[in-house]
Amino acid sequence: MAAAHPLRQLREVCHRLVGGHGVRLVAGLADLPGGVRERVVAELARPERERFGLLAQRAHLAGGLGVLQGVDRFAEPDHEGVDLQLDLRIVLPARPQRGLRALVGGHAGDIGRGPGDLNAPRAFRSARRQLDQIEGEGGVADINENAGARYFKLKLNGNPEADAARLIRIGRELATLPHDYSVTLDANEQYADLAALGALVERLDRDAGLRPIAAKLLYIEQPMPRDSFRQSPLGQLARRDIIIDEADDSYDAFPAARALGYRGISSKSCKGIYKSIVNATRAAKWSADGERYFISGEDLTCQAGLGVQQDLALGALIGVTHAERNGHHYVDGFADTPAAEAEAFLSAHPDLYIRDGARIRLSIHDGDLLTGSLTGPGFASKVHPDWTMLSPLQQPRARTLQEQSI
Repeated sequence: MAAAHPLRQLREVCHRLVGGHGVRLVAGLADLPGGVRERVVAELARPERERFGLLAQRAHLAGGLGVLQGVDRFAEPDHEGVDLQLDLRIVLPARPQRGLRALVGGHAGDIGRGPGDLNAPRAFRSARRQLDQIEGEGGVADINENAGARYFKLKLNGNPEADAARLIRIGRELATLPHDYSVTLDANEQYADLAALGALVERLDRDAGLRPIAAKLLYIEQPMPRDSFRQSPLGQLARRDIIIDEADDSYDAFPAARALGYRGISSKSCKGIYKSIVNATRAAKWSADGERYFISGEDLTCQAGLGVQQDLALGALIGVTHAERNGHHYVDGFADTPAAEAEAFLSAHPDLYIRDGARIRLSIHDGDLLTGSLTGPGFASKVHPDWTMLSPLQQPRARTLQEQSI
């Protein structure tokens, strides 16, 4: 009997794995080179689902195998001569998906482990808190305020002396926590030059008062302005792990940053799912050569519902184990979302949301977000928003003379 055509086999396998939704994947893979397509089919045909885990369950949407075609289209010269499909396997989970860890505030990626190692509890450590008050009630170490966070994202203002003084105060409080903790520092481009950044790093290395911060520091995020960072190699400052965020303005940003001494780059849904996957692949490939590179998970106000859920799924796909969550800091639960829609999300994802009086909001468990309910067919959601309540996109109209002149 003749062997089944690869695309027909793919359709049948995907139908079995994701409840029929896999048919939509075929169009996404039809233009792939035959050898790559057949290897994908062979992988999906394996009796165990562990190779693709979360990926196989999302195969029909952008978070799944259909993304290969788009990733290939956006691949930069550093992928030339590389089997992108095989490289993506480095990033994909090698065990059944059991959930994610994140941080309520900010870091993403167990720096000591490579992307794709998802042997983690059914939670996304999501508690890198951003707090205004430092000491006492309502401060950094107040469990009623920090939601049990184990990871803290601390902002810098670009003045090494002022930053060091504030970090000493924060470190003194964090040292009183009854559990271990980790820290990331985010300058948001506020350090004008390497001399100022060097002064802060020198304090971190030598000041005993900063030891509670320095000993727990995972990385420093985007210290230099995006417009000038490419002209400023880090040199000796690369002894600390430093990543880019705002400077990630193109598909060649990570290779350029690597050449300057940077070790990582952020993943954000708003910057594009393809870019996150390409950069995670790069980090895994470069780390396999003996040096350590990583991708972090940062946030840009992902809202309750599809926004936060699909960003968590993206983190799972690229192997992120911790990520910043800040949408719930700025928006009260589901805010003005129709009540019926919020109720539907709570019913479909009772591990991720909780009823809090008149509001439905994220349910944070000692700094973790539980994500077990996100692993069914569909891109991280079992329900849809109420599309009738959303306004269609329209071409903006210039309202002022300044806008009209652009």
